[in-house]
Amino acid sequence: MRTITKSATCRWRLLMLLLVLSIASVNGTTIVSAAAPPVKVVLDGEVLDTQQAPIIRDGITYVPARPFLEALGFGVVFPADLPPELGYSDPEDLQIAVVASVRGTLIEFELNGKTVIINGIRQELVSSSFIADGTTYIPLRFTAQYGRTTVNWDAAARTIRLHTLPDLSPLSIYVPMPKEHALRAVDYETINRYSQSVIGLSLRIELAEEAHYYDKMRLMLAAADTTDLMVVPDAAGIETELEHLHLFSADLSPYLDDYPHLKNWNPEAQAQLKDSDGKLHALPLVSASTDANEPGTAESNGLMIFSIDLTQDRLQQLLMLLNEVADPQESATEPQGKALLQQLLLNFHVQLGKEE
Repeated sequence: MRTITKSATCRWRLLMLLLVLSIASVNGTTIVSAAAPPVKVVLDGEVLDTQQAPIIRDGITYVPARPFLEALGFGVVFPADLPPELGYSDPEDLQIAVVASVRGTLIEFELNGKTVIINGIRQELVSSSFIADGTTYIPLRFTAQYGRTTVNWDAAARTIRLHTLPDLSPLSIYVPMPKEHALRAVDYETINRYSQSVIGLSLRIELAEEAHYYDKMRLMLAAADTTDLMVVPDAAGIETELEHLHLFSADLSPYLDDYPHLKNWNPEAQAQLKDSDGKLHALPLVSASTDANEPGTAESNGLMIFSIDLTQDRLQQLLMLLNEVADPQESATEPQGKALLQQLLLNFHVQLGKEE
C-alpha cells in the first residue's frame, strides 16, 4: 500500500485551497467569506445606504451608482431611461451607462469598458462601470474626488469613511439684463456684502442681454452646464425644456417649510408649478406688488430654477438667502444690497423697467 507522506498531504491541501480560491474569484471579483462583515460606506459620520453592498475588484471598490452619486450631490441620468426625444448618444458611440454632473463637471461612465469622459475629455480607468444583479456599479474613489470628498479606508472596521470638504466658492446666478440697467461694480460689491452677511458666501452674477438670453440658456441646459440659479423671465421662452424640468432643476419641496417667506411667496403659482408627485422644481417670479409690505402677490410667468447639481448644503444656503430677500423687512446691516437682490430676482420686472 502506498504511504501518503506529511509533505504530500500538505501539497494536496494547498492545491485544494488554490482551487477553492479560484472558484471564489469570478471575473476578478473577490467574494469575501461569510464570516467577514460587509464593507460599509460612511459619509460625514452617517452610514450610507448604498442599497446593494460594495464590490471589490482587483483592489478597487465599486459602489451602486445612483445612491452613491446622489448622496455626494451629483445629478444622475441613466441614458437608457431617457425618453426618445431626449435620446443620448456619445460622439463615438460608446455605450454610456450613467451620466453624472456636479458644479459644472459632467462625467460619463462607459458600460463594461475602461473609459470615462470628463467634460468631453477621455480618461482610461481599470474599469469604468459594470452591471451586477441589475445594479450599475462605478468606482468609489475616482468618483468621490469630483464630489469634493476625501476617502479613507478603516481596515479594522472594514469601513470606507468619506468626508465632504466645505465648498466656499461663490453661488452663480444667470440673469437677463438690459444694457441700460446693467449693474455697476459698486452694485456687485453691495450685493456681495449682503450675501456674505446672510450666508457667508459671495454671488457670481452672470448677466446676459435679453436678445440672446434664451438661446444661451438652451445651450446651457443641453450641455448640463447650468448656473446654480437661473432666472427665466418668461417660461414660454423655454417651454419645451420645462417639460423635463425635473432632469435639470432641484426639488425644493422638502425644504420650503424651513423658509416661511419663500413658502408664502405666491403660493398659488407654486401650487401650479408642482408636478403630479407634489414636487416643486422652480419658484415663481413676480411683478412688483402695489403694496410694498406684501411682495410676491402680483402675477408673473417667470421662474427661478435651481441647478440639480447643487449639493444639499449649497441648495439650502441659496434658499436661506432668497428667504431673507423675500422678507419685506429692511435689512439691518445691508439694506441696499437686499434691495438690489429683490429687484434683480424676486421683483424681476422692476429691474427690467417694464410697466405693469
